Amino acid sequence: MAIGWHGARAAHFSGASITYECLGGNQYQVSLDLFVDCSGVAVIPQDLVFQSDCGDLFTVFDIPVSPPTEVSQLCPAELPNSTCNGGALPGIEHYVFQTTVNLAACDDWTISWSVCCRNTTVNLVANPAMYVEASLSSATAPCNNSPSFTDQSLPYVCVNQEVNYNFGVTEPDGNTLVYSLINARYAAPLPTPCTYTAGYTGGNPVPGIMLDPVNGQITFTPTITGNYVVVVLVEEYDAMGNLIGTVMRDLMFTVLNCTGSAPTYGGLSNNTAGVVTGPGAIQVCDGEPFCVDLVFTDPDAGTVLNVVSQATTLLPGATFSVNGTNPAVATLCWTGDLASSPVNVLVQALDGACPIQNVTSTAINITVLAAGAPVNAGTDGALAVCSGDAPVALFGSLGGGPDAGGSWTGPGGTAHSGTFDPATDPAGSYAYVVGVGCASDTGFVDVSISTPPDAGTDAVLSLCSDASPTALIGELGGTPDPGGAWTDPNGVPHSGTFDPATDPVGAYTYTVNATAPCVAAQAQVTVSLTQAPDAGLDASVALCSSGAALGMLAQLNGTPDAGGSWTDPNGNAHSGTFDPGTDQAGAYTYSVAGTAPCGNAQAVLTVTVSPSPDAGGDASISFCDNGPAVPLLGSLAGTPDPGGSWVDPNGNAHGGTFDPASDPAGVYVYTVNGVAPCANSTAQLTIALQQAPDAGQDATLDLCTTSPVSPLFPALGGTPAAGGIWTDPNGNAHGGAFDPATDPVGAYTYTVAGTAPCVGASATVTVSLATAPDAGQNTVSSVCSNAPSFSLLPLLNGTPDAGGSWTDPNGLPFAGPFDPAVDAAGTYTYTVAGISPCVDASATLDLSIVPAGNAGLDASLALCDGAPPTALFTALGGTPDAGGTWTDPNGNAHSGTFDPASDPVGVYTYQIAGTAPCADAQAALTVSVDAAPDAGSDAAVSFCANAGPQGLLALLGGSPDGGGSWTDPNGNAHSGTFDPLVDPVGVYEYLVPGSGACPDATAELTVSLVTPPDAGSD
Repeated sequence: MAIGWHGARAAHFSGASITYECLGGNQYQVSLDLFVDCSGVAVIPQDLVFQSDCGDLFTVFDIPVSPPTEVSQLCPAELPNSTCNGGALPGIEHYVFQTTVNLAACDDWTISWSVCCRNTTVNLVANPAMYVEASLSSATAPCNNSPSFTDQSLPYVCVNQEVNYNFGVTEPDGNTLVYSLINARYAAPLPTPCTYTAGYTGGNPVPGIMLDPVNGQITFTPTITGNYVVVVLVEEYDAMGNLIGTVMRDLMFTVLNCTGSAPTYGGLSNNTAGVVTGPGAIQVCDGEPFCVDLVFTDPDAGTVLNVVSQATTLLPGATFSVNGTNPAVATLCWTGDLASSPVNVLVQALDGACPIQNVTSTAINITVLAAGAPVNAGTDGALAVCSGDAPVALFGSLGGGPDAGGSWTGPGGTAHSGTFDPATDPAGSYAYVVGVGCASDTGFVDVSISTPPDAGTDAVLSLCSDASPTALIGELGGTPDPGGAWTDPNGVPHSGTFDPATDPVGAYTYTVNATAPCVAAQAQVTVSLTQAPDAGLDASVALCSSGAALGMLAQLNGTPDAGGSWTDPNGNAHSGTFDPGTDQAGAYTYSVAGTAPCGNAQAVLTVTVSPSPDAGGDASISFCDNGPAVPLLGSLAGTPDPGGSWVDPNGNAHGGTFDPASDPAGVYVYTVNGVAPCANSTAQLTIALQQAPDAGQDATLDLCTTSPVSPLFPALGGTPAAGGIWTDPNGNAHGGAFDPATDPVGAYTYTVAGTAPCVGASATVTVSLATAPDAGQNTVSSVCSNAPSFSLLPLLNGTPDAGGSWTDPNGLPFAGPFDPAVDAAGTYTYTVAGISPCVDASATLDLSIVPAGNAGLDASLALCDGAPPTALFTALGGTPDAGGTWTDPNGNAHSGTFDPASDPVGVYTYQIAGTAPCADAQAALTVSVDAAPDAGSDAAVSFCANAGPQGLLALLGGSPDGGGSWTDPNGNAHSGTFDPLVDPVGVYEYLVPGSGACPDATAELTVSLVTPPDAGSD
């Protein structure tokens, strides 16, 4: 088995169960079996909880950890590499925690254990805790031992392979065990079912899992890799059917991707005594020696299987041997002993694969039955009956003097009366059983049923003398068996197919032989013949549609009987005389009535009527010499048949289509050949030709919208005849001279009338007009010198066409647009090219440039609120023209001199009036006034030399702003608080910094000290 193994996990408990053993009296040794993967954390002492319905509740704490046993499913060579030994391969250890307790006599003792948490699994949601329990009824069953699990492994199995696993449960007290699948649980704190993922349940923890309730055999085929929790409950019942105890095992199956295959188990076979009651169960009698085989095979060639069992430990005197390696046949031999019944014997087959072995396990459930006095069911016999025989007693078919009073079972194992009825009972082996259990004997009667032959029932067959050969077996009544033999009325063997043309009439006998004990069967078919009528043989006749009436009977072949009747092709009665001029061609049927069983006789006369040819009647016609080719046939009188032939006036063969441009006028002859027996038919067509008119050929005339009136006739092609008439494109009469100013363009039609059969001729002159170009009208315009560049075309008067070209005042090409800042003033010429036959058009634009006014550039002016009035003009950017006007931020006229004491701050606008087409010029001056700082006014102060510190700011004159800075008489920074004890006397300066356009403000405080008075000491 090849696997992938993951690293350490905190959740490491993979299986658990609780069992108990009575040590005498009320003393029990309780065992907690834990299966732990070695990649988890260390195992610690465990607790067991004991509770009964009699009011008892206690916990055994900290059951010590005993040395574990490694049960890794590894081949021996890889065991040193398991995680239990510091390696990387999956390692599993089996821990047994044991404690001895005294349990007072009481039913419904529960011993439980729980832990957090499980490994991650496929079939459980999240990682729930684990809970297992065992129960016992020590009052009903004093000193009872629980079932115990002899298989101490954690199964690793292969995906998509059948898994066979057995827990190897033994029960030392001989009680009955029942196995079932239950929900995994956890303590919360009461036992609570775990939540299963969708598609899984406790009863179906792996899809398709099967559990044998007798021996606990588990079979399933996993389809998804991963861990699966399977929980099995084992219930123990005493001889009275009382439930006296339960154990459970919560176990994790690990499903892996494998490169090899697990061994397969073929069930029990070759038992020398006893009765095999299932794939893993056998019943034997007490004291009866028996052997039974278990066959294990492995699909992988070369695999050597190792088959092991604890049979010799569980079964005193038993032997267990293995022959072969693949297949490996294990043979268990033992002598039935009631003292050891029932018992489960675990057998395991290991394939030795590395690193992980594939293991298949099964259990043999052996039940030993008590023996009794010998009885005799006789010796086996046989009974052959015919299915139609009367019922017969089976007992008489047994040999050897069987004991009476036994019971019978049929081939399907169902009870039987012992009287065999061939009409209802099946063939097969009928068993006669005398006695019960191991004091019983069985004899068999093999019953075979022969089906009696069936020749059918007698019948009568009446045939017509002209009938086809007939199989006689199909005429018999009933359902005759095939394969019999026929004899004719003279007793001569016959084929069984009656031929009216050769076989004699009379009784034909059919015989079907039988298999003993059935006898042969016979039936007869009595055959008689009736003479068939004769309607003659089918025939055909050809007639001309203009021929005489004809009697049809004489036209049939053979020797038809007279007196029959005719029907026409439509099934209607007919006289038997055919008139080609009126009767329908087709199949006419002659029928002569037959006498039963003969049917009517019929013959068919197929009449074909060839129509008489029709070349039509003579006629005359005229054609125009420019007309199209015309089929001649339609010009004949009458209804001439198509498919005939023509000759022209010169006696030459002609195609039947007259072309006025090339064929001569005259008499054309049309001939239609007749189909025998009909003769040919002819007709003549006399043709005359007429000269066609000429209106010339179509032409075109291209004019300009400014062209003069133009005659249309000279524009026609060819040699048109004069005297025709003109119509305009709208179909109205027209004089023939086109006026571009008033006439519509389009096709003008010239028509010359024709003489019948010639139609008038017409030709068209298609007139088109090219629109004359429009360059607009000469224009004089001016532009401001600061205008953006622009297109000249919109300045032209009129509606000039776009797409023309310009030249500048120097006659050079000008691409535009016009930029007053760089392009020269003067006369610009615009020319639009004409489309033939129209000529080019041009117009001039006299353009002058007017200088724009200059109000300067936008600027800003910041003043202090104590500043004098200031002229705004000098604060503008650029080089503004003098002589403009000012408006204040409120839009009022302003002198242009800003007084911070009275004028509002904001945007002042300077404007220079423009000369058309130039607009007025403006510039904006944004004026702001900053507040001047106030350091107060100079002052002087005297302090007593022993006074405390004094703040200086409040001692200045005026209302000085706070936030300024002080310097002492030495020019050093000072805090602004004068301390007479440390600070020098002199001038202290206070400075408030200015902002914007305002400078800093300062004030001085002159400080002096006064010596305090001294009154001396007391």
